[in-house]
Amino acid sequence: MNIDNFIVRPHRRHVEKFAQNDAWESLSTDDFHELQNEVAGLPSAAIDDDEEAKRFDMLVLRTELAILRALPGFSGLQEKIQTIAGALEEQSSIPAIKAEIEFIQAVASDEWWQDITVPMLEMARRRLRRLVKLIPKGQKSGVHRF
Repeated sequence: MNIDNFIVRPHRRHVEKFAQNDAWESLSTDDFHELQNEVAGLPSAAIDDDEEAKRFDMLVLRTELAILRALPGFSGLQEKIQTIAGALEEQSSIPAIKAEIEFIQAVASDEWWQDITVPMLEMARRRLRRLVKLIPKGQKSGVHRF
């Protein structure tokens, strides 16, 4: 966050506190409330215009919620993520995908999904979101209908 922004400036103390990595090591209940009430609604300097990455974020969020709430649509969401991983795996000649190929293959497999947890899905979201735009346009019609 840009602390010179006129909206952020009144919350500068809170923003600077959580800009330090140490602040995230062990969040207290008070820290959580401070983040929620003072920081969460502030504008970020980071601009993410990657529509496909945002769609992938939403797919993973829906999957995480399905786990947490024991919702019935989990298997369909899992299948969509595995399809995306499979489409990425087919593009292993692209250096960014090649760097993550072992992880992509794991996500595409059924074994990775045994005893899946929300932190595992969040890790997958972070590692794969920037790669989904590399799936060729011809494959995107089936992959990006999430």
